[in-house]
Parts: sequence; C-alpha cells; structure tokens
Amino acid sequence: MAVTYTAGRQKTFDSNRRSASSPGASCSPTPSPAVRAVLRTVQGIDQPLSTYGDYRAILPDETIRSAIDDVLALP
Repeated sequence: MAVTYTAGRQKTFDSNRRSASSPGASCSPTPSPAVRAVLRTVQGIDQPLSTYGDYRAILPDETIRSAIDDVLALP
C-alpha cells in the first residue's frame, strides 16, 4: 500500500477531520477499516509528513500526527 501526502492539502485534511469528528456531523464519525489502515500506515512513516523539508516541518508535522491520532481514537 502506498500513501502519498499531497502538498497544500493540510488545511483540507484538518478541516475535514474537525468537521467529521464534531458533534452533529452529517457524516459518520467512525472511520472505515480502510481509512484506519491508511492512517496507521501514514502514522508509521518515519519522516516528516509536512510539505516543508526544513525546520518549518516540525509544527505542521505535529499537527498532522495529532489529527491522525484524533481520528484513530474515534470509535
């Protein structure tokens, strides 16, 4: 399974995660097994997930990883 993180998609990912996990969300807040598998694969990547390749990658990477943890914590 290959997972590619597309540059410039962090805002979309963050806003989708927040809306999907918020109370009253119109979509199911339970990630499918396929989504969980992809997120676990991304979680295991041992390199920055940010689009930056320098020191600016630290905070976005922490934000992305925190978002992945939030989604995986859903029932």
